[in-house]
Amino acid sequence: MGAVQIIDQADHDIMFEAERPSHTPSVREFCTREYFLAAHAGLPSIGLAVDGKCIGGVYMDCGFIHISVLPEYHGQCSLVYGRGLAWAFKHADPIYAEISKSNSKCIRFAEHSGWEKVGSYGGVVYYRSTKKLQERIAARRRRRLPAQATAAPPAMHVAQGRTALQPGMVAAAAEMEASDG
Repeated sequence: MGAVQIIDQADHDIMFEAERPSHTPSVREFCTREYFLAAHAGLPSIGLAVDGKCIGGVYMDCGFIHISVLPEYHGQCSLVYGRGLAWAFKHADPIYAEISKSNSKCIRFAEHSGWEKVGSYGGVVYYRSTKKLQERIAARRRRRLPAQATAAPPAMHVAQGRTALQPGMVAAAAEMEASDG
């Protein structure tokens, strides 16, 4: 499988398929494919693709960012996350995200990525981020990268035949973050 790439336009049909599993039965009743496509047709979006095949995308709707990825590609888009946020900040700053309380992986990712929890209502948690906040987080991570690259991996990882940081990953991450700025 190739690397995830950002493409000019999201395929909203794929995004519908990616979001559908998270819809509650009541949302599924009114949010048909036709409704979803009509509601999202005019929104600014970018797509995510692997080997030329769209696997999801990002769209902005009234200051809210929506990121949808087909389930089989979950966890594989982190290297384009910074570029996706940079695109979103061209449309709004601050940006907001709404995450289902049942989506613990996404909530952990948002909190790890520096999003500020601003409230919750019903089954949804609301987060906020700004371009300035994300730039500070990226700068802090870049400052930590050289120290991590030269640090000895934890003994338990060495004993298991793995290292905490694979050679080249640190440099690649720093290079990608530098190009995102």
